[in-house]
Amino acid sequence: MALAARRKQLVMRSHAAYLALGSLVAASALVAFHPRAPLFVLGSAAIPLALSFFVGACFDRVTNTRQLPAPRATFFFFCAWLCETLETAVIAHVVGARLSVPSVIAVECAISLARSAVAFVPGGLGVQDLGYTTALAALGVPHEAAAAFALVKRAKEVAWIATGFAVSSLMRDRRTKGAAPPLSIGTPGGWPSASAPSSGASPG
Repeated sequence: MALAARRKQLVMRSHAAYLALGSLVAASALVAFHPRAPLFVLGSAAIPLALSFFVGACFDRVTNTRQLPAPRATFFFFCAWLCETLETAVIAHVVGARLSVPSVIAVECAISLARSAVAFVPGGLGVQDLGYTTALAALGVPHEAAAAFALVKRAKEVAWIATGFAVSSLMRDRRTKGAAPPLSIGTPGGWPSASAPSSGASPG
């Protein structure tokens, strides 16, 4: 339980760091959404970033999780957010949406904030798709390309989910086949059948 909570705290820290960096690097693109969007993103990152350090200090006091490599784990989580940004840039290029690096970061910052605000919606269904089309349209991307981007992004997630289910099912089948069959009454190795003659009894 403590390790799971610690992991959530590190994810929150890395996400906040990503948003803070994005508000600075992509400030020129964020103003396309709203003139004060960079300040809003920076403020949205500052609160959870400070909270993550406070929660981490509390964990270090009451548990033995201080031995976890928190900086290294935060770095890897941060790299995962950067990979998401790289994926967005690749998909945008495929569908014909020409975006600069600050624009790609601005889109991902806006969408990640929107998904965090409605975390109760499974997979950000609807919120993510509408958010991408709206954000891309605000950056001057044609509506057709924006809609294609949202579809490809969602299809990618569906493909990963299907792959995960397939691999999980395959591993479950292998474990089932490798397990020893249960012993049952009346079978070799199990209890003797009621119809089997007892030892020492004569057949007649």
